[in-house]
Amino acid sequence: MHTDGHNKKEIACLNGKCRHEASKAKRITRKTAAEKNGLLRKAFLLGLATAVSAAVLPTGCASTGTSGRYYAELYVSPDGNDTNPGTIEKPLLTLKGARDMVRTIKNGLTDGEIIVYFREGIYRMKEPVFFDVRDSAPEGSLIIYTAYKGETPVFSGAEQVTGWTKYNDDLYSAPLDRDDKLRNLYVNDHRAEMGSIEAEAQGGYGEYRVRAGQADWAWISGTKSDGVVYRAEDMPEIESGFDDIEIVNGTTWNENIVCARDIRYENGQAILFFQQPYGAIAQTPGWGCEFQCTGRHKLFNAFSFVDSPGEFYFDKKEHMLYYYPLEGEDMSVADVEVPCADRLIVISGDSTNDRVRNITFSGLTFAHTDYLLTKVEDSYGKATVQAALTTTVFADSNWHSEKYEMCDTFPGVINITNAESINFTGNVIKHTGADGLSMTNDVVNCTVSGNFLTDITSSGITIGNPQHVYIGDGDGTNREKFPRGIEGLCKDITVSDNLIYHTGMAHGFGGCAGITAFYVENVRILRNHIQQTAFNGISLGWGWSEFLASSTCRNNMICRNRIVDAVYRLHDTGAIYTIGQMPGTVINENYVKGIPAGAVGAPTYGLHNDDGTAWIEEFDNILDIDPDVTYTINCEEWGVKHHMTIKRTYATVDRMGKNPPNCDIDRPVVVADAVWPQKQYEICVRSGLQDEFRKIMPEWLMNFADYVFPAGCDTGTDTVIPIRLAGEGKTVWIAPEKTVYFAESSVVTMTPGTSSEIRTPAEPGEYRIFITDSQGRITSVSDSILRTSNQ
Repeated sequence: MHTDGHNKKEIACLNGKCRHEASKAKRITRKTAAEKNGLLRKAFLLGLATAVSAAVLPTGCASTGTSGRYYAELYVSPDGNDTNPGTIEKPLLTLKGARDMVRTIKNGLTDGEIIVYFREGIYRMKEPVFFDVRDSAPEGSLIIYTAYKGETPVFSGAEQVTGWTKYNDDLYSAPLDRDDKLRNLYVNDHRAEMGSIEAEAQGGYGEYRVRAGQADWAWISGTKSDGVVYRAEDMPEIESGFDDIEIVNGTTWNENIVCARDIRYENGQAILFFQQPYGAIAQTPGWGCEFQCTGRHKLFNAFSFVDSPGEFYFDKKEHMLYYYPLEGEDMSVADVEVPCADRLIVISGDSTNDRVRNITFSGLTFAHTDYLLTKVEDSYGKATVQAALTTTVFADSNWHSEKYEMCDTFPGVINITNAESINFTGNVIKHTGADGLSMTNDVVNCTVSGNFLTDITSSGITIGNPQHVYIGDGDGTNREKFPRGIEGLCKDITVSDNLIYHTGMAHGFGGCAGITAFYVENVRILRNHIQQTAFNGISLGWGWSEFLASSTCRNNMICRNRIVDAVYRLHDTGAIYTIGQMPGTVINENYVKGIPAGAVGAPTYGLHNDDGTAWIEEFDNILDIDPDVTYTINCEEWGVKHHMTIKRTYATVDRMGKNPPNCDIDRPVVVADAVWPQKQYEICVRSGLQDEFRKIMPEWLMNFADYVFPAGCDTGTDTVIPIRLAGEGKTVWIAPEKTVYFAESSVVTMTPGTSSEIRTPAEPGEYRIFITDSQGRITSVSDSILRTSNQ
């Protein structure tokens, strides 16, 4: 049974040589009763079809079933009605209706499961469904919201737009009854983009003055620009919808969004006035991260900006939506989804002593959310120093001065606080207005496993909060978001075997990671496949070298992840990013492929240990990165780093700085062509999604032979090497590159697709891995090379 990294071997990432390995493994594998119960729940989910009686039970009916455990079943269908009893013949209609009925039937539940099955179809939601302590299952029991076997229920926060007509040679239009600006649009299962232009900002215009205490958001006094100037010739004519316009700028590691309220043309200039006070707030973050009124800006969301396929604009005054179709799109049958909900599920207990408990969501799809940016009074925007955060007040430019009380996390499709044993397994989260899954306060003993998250505006998965420098310091004398008794550390969470693809790519959100963890304890990030992130793949920690008395980030693991094409748009980071002290943390056996070259002012790194990183170990990481990165691992002495142990790194380049104090750091072993020795190749095989989760990897995302043979390997002739399963009806071959017909020989070997290993040819040489189908046709060839020699 798959146990999500709870065994000793997995916790040590199988390197067998980590310092403190035995003590850490002992600590992690000493399961509490709750952890053991969690493993039983996972086993239950994997065997759902046999663990539940095939008989259809009336609502509230108890049965011993095949499992001998008390349980009840409910059914929900897009064709149902919330006045129905919830049987398979008369199902409920909504998730909210199911939640409410579970409340009525769970009295007396002491040891078993209530299972809510959702049938095929789309469940449209205009607002989130809230789960509180009334929705908990008793200890030893579980409430499961899951897909009916073989079906795909979709919870959508959008309405479908139809009635498209030709507007001009390029655009189509359709009526849309909506009064708010539209920031996100999803067409045929892909994200459309706001029309945009680029322009050189000429400087600020006017003044906006803030007086400390004039409102809740005014923490200090100050004066900022009230607008920004451009050359009129650089600005297409904008006749209306001035308050729809968004202006984006940033550094190599962050992006800001300021929204306009008006535009004025005079003396050859176009002056865009900011929505206030957020325009002033966006100009406050320090370290050069604030919105600046000079430099290259990208402007979004005016009708005259829509000039390329895949772009849209919504005229909220005329209630008309315009879209420039991609090549081949037929708007008469296109699925166009306009989001109206910014969240779909909110799970929130009352305090650290009164949490929501024991709920699982499995096999469900959550899609199509909106986010209108951070609202302060009647103004909108988004500004940050870095990561998946937004500034919420006009405050000191030094974020450290108030223990990060001036910022907050983004909403997620799924939002969890004050909760325990809440599990998300085998779901899809896609097309989001902000975060995917957000667990920001007092979330403990939870599992996020086997999910596919894609097209995520900001962070795919966010854990913890930057205000958790200390726990329980919200005493009314400060501006802590979480009061004492409600504030709690996020800890004992496993995030494993998830596929996270295309995050932080929406405009203005480039500084977000695939997985973001702030101050967290015993969070295990294991075997995830993370691909195409605008910034880092995984971000862990907070606080820089401030708050040395803080002990709230500790004993975390980032092991066996496969990170592909991170640092896709922004720079000054790496595939895995750490910041601040984090004693007991290990970052081992991760496989990185595809960090781009660095440049002056835009550095890149394989791994990035940033300011204040301390008390960590990084062993046996494999880095297939551009030879012109700034550093193979940015662990040089700048930034008060100390007590880092970095060993047995294999990389395509050796570029390292001077070691910080009290560190033990080996230079990387260079394998320039990424054809790794077999021991390192085996680390690559063990990284990322394993065979039992392969089904969540779409065929278009990865060449299948590169799944089976995930990295180059340099080994001996007539030697057994591990591979991943190709599956029934497939055959895996090792053969010279241009082989067309296959028969075993001294240069050709084979194994059935159900085998997890293959023997190399008897003759030395360079080979590829081929996958053939049951008819002997080649279906896939590896990009990576197998090189053999008489060792």
